[in-house]
Amino acid sequence: MQTKQWQYGLTLVFGLLLLSMPWLLRFYDDIPVRSVDFYVIGAIMVACAALALHRRSVAASWVMPSLGLWMLASPWLLGFMQVIEARNSAWLVGGAVFLLSLWALLERMSAARTGRTFAS
Repeated sequence: MQTKQWQYGLTLVFGLLLLSMPWLLRFYDDIPVRSVDFYVIGAIMVACAALALHRRSVAASWVMPSLGLWMLASPWLLGFMQVIEARNSAWLVGGAVFLLSLWALLERMSAARTGRTFAS
């Protein structure tokens, strides 16, 4: 039986959301250089999610949880804890991407053990 991993489609949407978050919430003036993190990580999320959806890339499956973790830790590491909109959006999107991509990765590993395949 072939199954599709819908989690990567939703992760692609979260990547696009992350990419546009500095404009939507207007915090790019508050953290001009550090908001580049949202653009870069969002673009990488979109690329990895598209690759995982289209090609079923194993490497993209492993990169996605780390991108989610990075966004969860970025307010502390990059020093924008005081900008509430940026901090909360990084936590929300990062946590969602981490959980969804971890779920998809564990599902894929379980399917490999049982012999299921994923639809292209």
